[in-house]
Amino acid sequence: MLDGTLLSIAEVDLNAGPYSVCDKTGCAPSGDMQDYYSLGAYWWPNPDTSDGLPYVRRDCERNPVTELYREASEACDKTSMQRMVESVISLTLCGMRHVRQDMLVHASDLIRHWFLRPETAMNPHMNFAQVRPGHDDNNGAPQGIIEARDLALLPDFFVYLAAKGFLDAAEFEGLKGWCSQFLGWLMTHPNARRERQAHNNHGTNYDLLAGALALFTGDKKCLAAVAARAKKRLPLQILPDGTQPHELKRPHKFHYCAYTLQSWLLLAELLDAVGISLWDNGLIEKASLSLWGMLEGDIEGAKAEGFVPARLRPIMVHIEQKTGALWAKDTLQSALLAKPPVCFHPYTGIPPFWQVVLDA
Repeated sequence: MLDGTLLSIAEVDLNAGPYSVCDKTGCAPSGDMQDYYSLGAYWWPNPDTSDGLPYVRRDCERNPVTELYREASEACDKTSMQRMVESVISLTLCGMRHVRQDMLVHASDLIRHWFLRPETAMNPHMNFAQVRPGHDDNNGAPQGIIEARDLALLPDFFVYLAAKGFLDAAEFEGLKGWCSQFLGWLMTHPNARRERQAHNNHGTNYDLLAGALALFTGDKKCLAAVAARAKKRLPLQILPDGTQPHELKRPHKFHYCAYTLQSWLLLAELLDAVGISLWDNGLIEKASLSLWGMLEGDIEGAKAEGFVPARLRPIMVHIEQKTGALWAKDTLQSALLAKPPVCFHPYTGIPPFWQVVLDA
């Protein structure tokens, strides 16, 4: 079933794209189409002014321009970037499993188009992510950086495609150069510094993105800083009993606890690759137990929130593989976790085709 779904999605992706920041119908305030651009989720044109400025906030009422995959989102870059990431992953995984060179060729071309071609490549920064028109001189917001989170998934695919000859040596170095420039922006821009200091999932996802880029580009100093921050941040985000105080304050507490835990799993996996463990204090495992207890104790609240219990299955499988926890085997038998999809919505933080990735 997994291979069938992977193949069917990859066949669609084979005939889609390429994607570029130049595809949007809007433009960043800079006037440069190659600057990534998105709008703040809950910000709308001002009904009391002729030009709609300054935008006004409608709390919890998401502007359709900011919703992934909506037709209105074509005004910005978030959907295009997400489709590029998902297509590179589906095509490369399927090309690997089914020996489909056409898919590996197309995945490589999607990468070139987004990152390398002078006329279509994204400029390596997020200066205009989650702009609120009429505010902050029309610059982006620190929290907008999280829209680039899934770029952290791509370096492994860059390495594979280069090793198999689908990206040549100059292109591979070009990708390293782009990632190095983006990492430099992440380390120095005021918005990025503020995001790095965030106490909730935004700080964790900043470190996930920075860590992935640092590992790919060989920036040992940055990677060491990411690891040091993670070790300090983990016991602040996850308490000894496994609760996540920053996320429990959110209206959608089940979502944010699961999303943050998933981000910690990815960051722990990344740091494992360089011999740095985030597993020693048991907090990640305790957080999964706490989240499972929350779900069992308030299934009606979770349903009211719209939380899908099957989101816990990738988390439980991952932790079982890392720790050998027997409780995970028992928990996975629950009907609540039966038949999770192979592709969750990106907002869950679970990589596409999570079974393939965990089995690799």
